[in-house]
Amino acid sequence: MQFSKDIRNPAVAGMFYPGAQATLRAMVDEFLAGATKTAPKPIALISPHAGYTYSGHVAAQAFKQIEGIEYDAIVILGANHTDPLGSSLAVWERGAFSTPLGQVPIDAELAQALIDAEGRIQAQHGPHAREHSIEVQLPFLQRVQPGKAFVPIIVCDTSLASCQALANALAKTLQGRQALIIASSDLSHFWSYEDANRMDRATLKAITSLDVSALDQVAADEAAKQKSADMHSIAPCGIGPVRTVMLYAQAQGAQATLLKYANSGDVPAGDKWRVVGYGAVRFAKTDREAT
Repeated sequence: MQFSKDIRNPAVAGMFYPGAQATLRAMVDEFLAGATKTAPKPIALISPHAGYTYSGHVAAQAFKQIEGIEYDAIVILGANHTDPLGSSLAVWERGAFSTPLGQVPIDAELAQALIDAEGRIQAQHGPHAREHSIEVQLPFLQRVQPGKAFVPIIVCDTSLASCQALANALAKTLQGRQALIIASSDLSHFWSYEDANRMDRATLKAITSLDVSALDQVAADEAAKQKSADMHSIAPCGIGPVRTVMLYAQAQGAQATLLKYANSGDVPAGDKWRVVGYGAVRFAKTDREAT
């Protein structure tokens, strides 16, 4: 294994997904073989980031949409589960992320352009060190976009102002390019199977409407209904990435489509008492050039 301050080594290989190269490749390929690709081509996706046993089939439905498509810029937006000191918008600006399938190079030129475009976007490795939300996307990316570089950003500041600033910087920097943004997020956490289905369907309806205020209202309404102050367990854990791609897609004149919904209770290994929800969403332009 290569150790370097510029190489981000796997943090959850052997836990969230297989640590052995052949096993991981076979698992990802099996998930992708079970997914369906449809037009139009995405400019952005939402994909879940749980253990592959539970969410891999949903992630595959998102990543299947970009199989064989030529992109010259890819950005993955992750949630901050692990670094309470992480601030602003943390980009790993050079080097590579390593997985059991090999290294995924960082697009250093694009990373620097984003840093230059928006002061909130800062080179910070700390929030990435133990965070799984970007890492678990990469084996899928490696199978459908082999050899492609990317820019990883952890959205530590999930405020609307921060997400709008990031969406603006992405729009400015990616203008005229064949670009893809992937937002890494699960949905509700640890509600019953029935409650999760209701909450997540409402959340996904808000997401596909591209109305950020509606997304926030769903969590508030459900919290009131459940007599709970814990809106975080209802809203997507990657609320920052999700808000950002919604704002970005809206500015691009794109529309959103739900590709697949499931939760951890839908697989044989999962119970239905405390589930986590997963959604695959595509954002795409609907004109002829985008298909």
